[in-house]
Amino acid sequence: MKKLLYVTLLLLCTACARQYQSVTISSNQVKLREDGNFVFENDTVRIQYDFHSLNGEMKFSIFNKLTKPLYINWRESAFIIGPHFSTYWLDQYVSNGYVYQKFFDWDGYINLRGPYLFSVAKRDDQTSFIPPSAGLMQFEFVVKPGTAYGPTYVNNTHLEKDQSQNKAKRYQFTQENTPTLFRNYLTFSTDDVATQKFVIDQQFWVSTIIQGSGKALFGPGFDPIIGINPMLRRPPARKSDITGYNRFILKTASDGTTKPMTQTTPIRQKTTPVDVSKQKNQ
Repeated sequence: MKKLLYVTLLLLCTACARQYQSVTISSNQVKLREDGNFVFENDTVRIQYDFHSLNGEMKFSIFNKLTKPLYINWRESAFIIGPHFSTYWLDQYVSNGYVYQKFFDWDGYINLRGPYLFSVAKRDDQTSFIPPSAGLMQFEFVVKPGTAYGPTYVNNTHLEKDQSQNKAKRYQFTQENTPTLFRNYLTFSTDDVATQKFVIDQQFWVSTIIQGSGKALFGPGFDPIIGINPMLRRPPARKSDITGYNRFILKTASDGTTKPMTQTTPIRQKTTPVDVSKQKNQ
């Protein structure tokens, strides 16, 4: 019992020491609308972005506004962060498959996923077909892998004025001194042989970092053991510094420290990223 109490207290102290960051994304090409949606729109497509997650997984949907099919070439489309880039299409097969096995525990049978038993080979298509008045969703890369931004950027140089006494401190950045500058480069065509290509190249940057404890950022209801996962359920009617499609959450290491930011190649999150789904025309 004493050992369990000690472990619980240790977890509580560790969780309380942890700092969190609410990171805001800005763009000159993509507009943050009053309804909270982060949207680019022209006569051909509507592209809607959602960064609200841990580490800023970039989810975006593409809606075809034309009365004819639209095609997107993933091999000629890329996520670009700093000078590094990675195309959305990989020239490789993805194998998967597993089997569930039953294991007996003291209180009954429980199902656990066992080792891989069979394999299914799959290669993503280089080009996606988008029907008229329909769309698809893509989610594959994260803006900031790892832990929170470190002292290279979270320092007095970028600290807003009159923030020294605040429990949650706000740090501001311009497009020139931002810790992360990234682009989403998409190649489209209006025919299946790609004779009528056009490119949409959208740039984003980290413009604000708010750092503080869980309670300072998320309020007195924050539970240090549960953490921030419940906070990622974005309230539809609530607008604040930590919610919104153009914001994401980072957490420091378990000892409450941060690490200096280093620019790396894009981190790929999914092996089969494209999920085609019909969307209502808004």
